[in-house]
Amino acid sequence: MADRQARMNELSAMTAVSTGKDTTISKLQSELAALRASLNALHEALDQERQSITTLGEENKSLQVALQDARQESDRLSGHNQSLLAALRDADHDYGTLKSELELSQGRLEYAQAHIIEQQAARRDTDLADEATNAAVSGSINPNAVHCPV
Repeated sequence: MADRQARMNELSAMTAVSTGKDTTISKLQSELAALRASLNALHEALDQERQSITTLGEENKSLQVALQDARQESDRLSGHNQSLLAALRDADHDYGTLKSELELSQGRLEYAQAHIIEQQAARRDTDLADEATNAAVSGSINPNAVHCPV
């Protein structure tokens, strides 16, 4: 009987140890399940980050293409602006030249007009003198003639 009691005690001790191990195993399995769930959540978050990185990479490529297009357009417009500035400088130079030529032409025109007025006055004086001479030579004065004191 003592042997049986010792075996029963040993069995109870083994059962207690086994129950403790079962509890530890259950606890470890729960922790492992929690770790697996956490790891799965991390994998999902990592997949989302990868997707975000892929999307950002595509957006970056698109923006680089747009930036390149904008740079080309800027270069084209810069060249166009340089051409316009050169044309403006040429036009400004031509304007200055034309303005000088106009001023010279206006001076010549004013000189020519003054000369014409002088010639008209001289012709008028000549005509009056001719009429006065003709009137004096013919001995009669034309009543329609303009008399000018000489």
